[in-house]
Amino acid sequence: MIPVRKDILLKLPDVFSQGWVGDIFKTSVDQVTANALTTVPLVKGYPQVAQNLIDAWYGLCVEYDQKKSGVMTLPVMKEKLVKEFLPKQKQILGPDFPK
Repeated sequence: MIPVRKDILLKLPDVFSQGWVGDIFKTSVDQVTANALTTVPLVKGYPQVAQNLIDAWYGLCVEYDQKKSGVMTLPVMKEKLVKEFLPKQKQILGPDFPK
């Protein structure tokens, strides 16, 4: 998440200037600047993409039954994402899905 206040957003490179976190924030600021400070994604399927991400979070973190399905590990998470949520993401984005 990035701040929604534009005055803070444009100062992020100064606050987070080192390492991979700095790179992420620099990219975010570059994107917002290129979009003329528009912070809402302009992807047509954004509401469906956002809902799919929320569904994935609930499925993997909130509603996951460790007693029934075993310990949540990175390989288990990747497998569930690929099997349960990636197909929906591809369907939502169609030809706009990144190659």
